[in-house]
Amino acid sequence: MRAFARFSLCTKMQFDLLQTYFDVRSSHHASNTDSYYTTKMTSTSTQFQPSENACRSSLEPVKQVRPKLQLLKVLHAAGAKGETFTLKECMIYLGEYIAQKQLYDKEQQHLVHCGKDQLGKLLGCQSFSVKEPSLVYDMLRRNVTLATTTA
Repeated sequence: MRAFARFSLCTKMQFDLLQTYFDVRSSHHASNTDSYYTTKMTSTSTQFQPSENACRSSLEPVKQVRPKLQLLKVLHAAGAKGETFTLKECMIYLGEYIAQKQLYDKEQQHLVHCGKDQLGKLLGCQSFSVKEPSLVYDMLRRNVTLATTTA
């Protein structure tokens, strides 16, 4: 098996944009193939740290989202527990799900064939490339709501 460099479906800039989307909503409303997929979906864990983002205070709580039922089923199938997650956790579990279900193309591992899976129904497509993650971001926007926090 080939060893792959750690990089992700979610670049820091793209993650920041997605996080900003939920921050704005919040302010208005109160080295194997499987690990290749997990790391593609999760480089934010190695590249993005809250302290790197000048727009966020390190004391600011991390926003939690509540996935709708179909997405929640996918996340739970990947091993997630509970009903609220950070966006970063959602991305990690989506990567785990793709790896566990072996939805990636064996030859071109950046391709995910999900048309016959619940993930395909959520994304509204037969397949996608992790090199172009806009389908995943759009699906997350449609399938999560900002979790209300009680102080």
